[in-house]
Amino acid sequence: MNFSRIKKLYRQCLAIVAFFLVASPGFASVQATLDRSTVYEGEVFTLTITSDGSERGMPDLSLLEKDFQILGTGSSQQMEVINGKVTSSKSWNIQLQPKGSGQFHIPSLRVGKELTNPIQVTVTAPPEVSVGSKGQPVFIEVETSSEDKSVYLQQQILYTVRLVFERPLLDGSLSAPAPENAMIEQIGEDRQRSVNRGGRSYRVIERSYAIFPEKSGQLVIPPIRFSGRVASPPAKRSQPGNTMPGLDPRMKRFFGGDPFSGSGFDSFFDRGKPVTLQSKAINIDVLPRPQSISASHWLPAAGLELEDSWADQPPEFKAGEPVSRTLTITAKGLLATLLPKLEMADVDGVSIYPEQPANETRTDGTWVYGISKQSISYMPTKAGTIEFPELQLSWWDTEAAVERNAVIPKWTVEVLPGKGLPSESSVQPEERDKPGTETNEKPAAEEVVNDAVSTTGQSMSWISRSQDYWLILILIAATVAISFYWIRRKNTRKNPDSGAGVIRSGASAAANKQLMSQLKQNLQKACSENDARSTAAVLLEMAAVDKPGAPPKTLPALAAMLEHGSEEINNLDRQMYAPGGADWNGGDFYENFKDGLAFKASKAAQHEALAPLYPT
Repeated sequence: MNFSRIKKLYRQCLAIVAFFLVASPGFASVQATLDRSTVYEGEVFTLTITSDGSERGMPDLSLLEKDFQILGTGSSQQMEVINGKVTSSKSWNIQLQPKGSGQFHIPSLRVGKELTNPIQVTVTAPPEVSVGSKGQPVFIEVETSSEDKSVYLQQQILYTVRLVFERPLLDGSLSAPAPENAMIEQIGEDRQRSVNRGGRSYRVIERSYAIFPEKSGQLVIPPIRFSGRVASPPAKRSQPGNTMPGLDPRMKRFFGGDPFSGSGFDSFFDRGKPVTLQSKAINIDVLPRPQSISASHWLPAAGLELEDSWADQPPEFKAGEPVSRTLTITAKGLLATLLPKLEMADVDGVSIYPEQPANETRTDGTWVYGISKQSISYMPTKAGTIEFPELQLSWWDTEAAVERNAVIPKWTVEVLPGKGLPSESSVQPEERDKPGTETNEKPAAEEVVNDAVSTTGQSMSWISRSQDYWLILILIAATVAISFYWIRRKNTRKNPDSGAGVIRSGASAAANKQLMSQLKQNLQKACSENDARSTAAVLLEMAAVDKPGAPPKTLPALAAMLEHGSEEINNLDRQMYAPGGADWNGGDFYENFKDGLAFKASKAAQHEALAPLYPT
């Protein structure tokens, strides 16, 4: 059997389907977002408008001219094919500068036939303490979304760090927040911009983190530390050249690229001035779960929605035929790992088969959004009227400090008779009392129901009781597909070397073990040569094998996932970018990781035991 031809034909079919999906008209959906919701006077921020459908008209920006100066626009287009599904989008980036301070309203903007969502932006005066008290060419600003107020257990705290510098940075290392008894997630990528403070021009690199306290009481966020070198003043530079504030090209190691231009060739001859500074520490009161909460689950969120896939298009019910349903929980400011599995109440005349929820956490740059999608299959076992009860999910509104309920209303549906299964109303009351009627029809109905809900005989029951020959064709096609799958799997086992070197989440245990053995040898070699960069690369490859679903992309992210060795990995990260990295001792480092990486237990497992998470 020529599997290469089958694979080639399969790819050609996917390409044809993708062409028609892209070429066919679709429904446009436009979304407006800001790179930050609070800016200082004189700062430039970015409004991004994204269209994910066929709508490609230029946005109408005339409504923005009243309150903002439009400094520039740009656009980009993207198309992706993921698992055979084609998605395309176009984005416009608009650079805006506010004309004053206060609360500004960005109205709905028209893009073709669609309208964007309105957005609020706050413009405030720059903090005087930033320039006046520091008096340094580089300093750190930190702030939280919960200044001077308490938060609840597991409520999201937005923690923002700004590295502000007037002269170019030649080298440096900026630490991450490390509070105890809290989970930390970095939100989005670094944001880079120019600002004006007290009539002087500065560059700013801003990072945002979401912090979730896991213990009530006092949460202490330690200071953020910066250690590096700043360029000498222009008068002391050995080569007078371009003095425009910016990053030296060597800072690419620190920020993942050179975000600024014009650092000057003379920076290579300038050893600069060593700088070590830190931000202020922040203390936050964390309140425990209120005793008045009646729900079994503690869900502190800024907003929570419960959606039903039946709301847009109610399905048609027939006895003996399955009906699917998807329930989606979307929580603003709450990790997906904390969302519960919805409990389905029993329904008379219906067999219920719930599946495990699919969870994911997203971010818009300010908030995290926990999303849980749960699919349920319903099998009506009789015709007639059936009522699906109301669904409720209690959650705690952290903005208003009250308990709320997300509700999906009850459903009353009419189940039509299935093939070979009469409805209850088709038999007259007087006929139901006759012994013959009960003997002839009730056992037949029960037999159909038992066959329909049987896992192994479900399809055969429908085929044997109907003349729908297309069902037989589907069964034959499924049988052929399964046969192809098992034959190909058997051939793959016979050729374990095919596809070697490619890490896949579905790789066999033997292949992963062999790959991990090779990576450990590479780790030993890199450590013996005191090569910090090669050691870091091998560690991330090892983590990708152990965690194929969500591999860490950076050393700090890997350190946060480990049970042991976090300090050593964070030190390796600092040594890579700080002066003196060549003195790193790889021999001592290898002893800690020669047996592999020891990951922490998943948060989902930790949160199953609710009692330890909520100490008073």
